[in-house]
Amino acid sequence: MSIIKKVLLVLLFAALLFPNAVVAGEGMELKNFSVDIWPEYDDPRVLVIYQGTFVNAGNSDFSGYVKFNIPKFEIPKEGQISMACEIVNGGNHSCQPYNLEDKGDYVELSWKTTRVIKPGQEYPVFLEFYYLPFTSDPQKSFNYGFISDYDIQALTVNIKQPLRAEDFKVTPQPLTTYCILW
Repeated sequence: MSIIKKVLLVLLFAALLFPNAVVAGEGMELKNFSVDIWPEYDDPRVLVIYQGTFVNAGNSDFSGYVKFNIPKFEIPKEGQISMACEIVNGGNHSCQPYNLEDKGDYVELSWKTTRVIKPGQEYPVFLEFYYLPFTSDPQKSFNYGFISDYDIQALTVNIKQPLRAEDFKVTPQPLTTYCILW
């Protein structure tokens, strides 16, 4: 077997063992990330908010695209992208033009960073969208699958019970629950 074939086999094997490193590329990972899922919050659809901080964990500068996998839906009939933003100047949202690419079971939303992210530097982000996973049946249910192309150091998932919901359940059961009374 030639050296080139051996190297290609090793690279293929590494890609299968470490798919996130190959897909996300260039050393970007999420330092912390939260996924908020709010069914029927201010709209009959589901509001989903992704927010967190990328960090360049690699050894070289990053100036590419950040990518998020979101549920597949028809815009504007079933859903809408409200915000796809960098967080700048201590908390301001700088919304960016974004691309959507159909990946079969989901859609990849991406935008190009507006600055070079040096090794060790952080890049805070905020993404908000609505989608309609259920019909008007009074007994509503839906599945939400979160798929990340990046390693995540800390992930928090918050699911808000709709105001008028009865017999609200989350499966699997969460590790922690809390109630905020207004």
